Amino acid sequence: MKRQGKYLKTMKNLTSFGMVTLVLLLNSEGKGFCGGVLLKSNFVLTTAKCTLPHMGSPIRVVIGNNRLHGARHITHVKEKYIHSRYDKDTGENNVALLQLQEHIDCNSYQLPICIPDRDFVEHVLIPQLAGIVSGWKVEGDELRDSLVELPVSYLPENKCEQVLNVSLTTREFCVHHQEPVDGKLTGGSFSATNYKGTWFLTGILGTWPIEANNSETLLFTKTSRYMMWFHKNM
Repeated sequence: MKRQGKYLKTMKNLTSFGMVTLVLLLNSEGKGFCGGVLLKSNFVLTTAKCTLPHMGSPIRVVIGNNRLHGARHITHVKEKYIHSRYDKDTGENNVALLQLQEHIDCNSYQLPICIPDRDFVEHVLIPQLAGIVSGWKVEGDELRDSLVELPVSYLPENKCEQVLNVSLTTREFCVHHQEPVDGKLTGGSFSATNYKGTWFLTGILGTWPIEANNSETLLFTKTSRYMMWFHKNM
């Protein structure tokens, strides 16, 4: 099983899990605009849609913004890598990597999440096990420094297509949640599954459903389909 960085061990509660790996992206004015997840000590995964408008301007990253332990580190982005086949009309290949200007000092409160290999994530983690979606909440046009974590379960492809009225590609999957969400989650939010004490990354959220802010069905990009691209750029 291939992995990047260190294992992210199960914390005592879900908030600790989310605050460890979830990062906040800041624009040139210091305002938050998207989320992301730490893959290595100097690389963050987010979406192409989040990154594209800021290709010509600086981005800063807030890492380890932990309400419980006060851990917080801000660093600049050195390089931005948007997938060359990203299609802004269809949303396909909506992934981007941000190389940080410096390596983050990994500790108990800020660790890279584990990236599982393709077979394991697509045949075990996604369809068979419950997961968690972690992201920052958006109210109106403003991103709030408010973490949202949703317990989710896999939604079969045919049911997802009926609910969202879309045709899924092999690089997409859907999850279902039952907890109400006041507002919506920003792009760059991610899904992860705990397996034997280790949190594994399964997907990244591109766009919150347009139909309703409290939609129970969320569409994710399978991060397992981009392993070669990750290795090439990291």
